[in-house]
Amino acid sequence: MTKQEDEQIPNHIDTKLTITGDSEQLKTFRSKHLLNVEKVDYEGKKTGAFEDVFDFNTIVPMPELLKGTTSPRRTGEDLVRAQQRNADMDEIKGLMREVELADRCEKKYGYSDWYSYKIANWGTKWGGLWS
Repeated sequence: MTKQEDEQIPNHIDTKLTITGDSEQLKTFRSKHLLNVEKVDYEGKKTGAFEDVFDFNTIVPMPELLKGTTSPRRTGEDLVRAQQRNADMDEIKGLMREVELADRCEKKYGYSDWYSYKIANWGTKWGGLWS
């Protein structure tokens, strides 16, 4: 497989989830756990069609603090490399904030970034894409 072919293959899977209940239970489930969003194609372009998307965050919420993290996590090595290439002070300060945030998140939640949290708790880096 060429690099170009590999870049064109999406890493999506289809999973069918069936929710059962009476009409009131289904209405409650829909309002709590489905988001009505504009569908995008595999290239990320909006299609103009709207569909309900299952929101994993309503079942196992990701802590807000993790939403501001970078994956892969930044480390002291990133700071050293930035200094070696004479990065400007704003970049170095930004990296320092990212390292501190990752450390804080790991202590508090057991995960240093959004990606590791989602993989461990949702089994995917994304939420539901389409219903």
